[in-house]
Amino acid sequence: ALNQNRRLYDDGVLPQPGPEGPGPRRSNLVGIVATALGLVLFAWFVSKVGLGEIWSGLAQVGWGLVAIIALAGLRFAMRATAWTLCLEPPHRLPFRAAFAAVVAGDAIGNLTPLGIFAREPAKAAFVRDRVPLGPALTALAIENIFYILSVAAMIGLSTVALVLEFSLPAAVQHAAWVSLVAIAGGFVVVAVLLW
Repeated sequence: ALNQNRRLYDDGVLPQPGPEGPGPRRSNLVGIVATALGLVLFAWFVSKVGLGEIWSGLAQVGWGLVAIIALAGLRFAMRATAWTLCLEPPHRLPFRAAFAAVVAGDAIGNLTPLGIFAREPAKAAFVRDRVPLGPALTALAIENIFYILSVAAMIGLSTVALVLEFSLPAAVQHAAWVSLVAIAGGFVVVAVLLW
């Protein structure tokens, strides 16, 4: 049975079967146009930078590029998985759709000056045919809180390692300890708000 409890984001309204999204013909046309525009933009960037410059850069990185791409893909996969886990039943989002939305949303955030203000809503918009906007955005907000906390924890641990392992000027040590107190304070505030 479906959970009949009221939820913050959908005011207790259970998902209703609605009309299907745009038909396959319209979706295919949009995909073809977007692909063509992307290829034109890619060709323009390559012509501006120059093939020699691009090849030189790739040669410098070497096989490390494969590791860089693999790590980036793993990051996207982990964020997509976290997003799917943050969705409340009865809503479900397949990993493949979540992964595609995360990659596309990240690209939009990187290509526009709006950054996160474009990135996160774009992710939810990309899956609107599978999950209503409210639950998708709520799950994204929860996932972002956990992501930010994990980044803050890594920065904090790295700062501790830096201070303990290296002889730093007093001003840098002071700034590092102030940063650690701020990070710890942020964790406390989030814990109080979520508790």
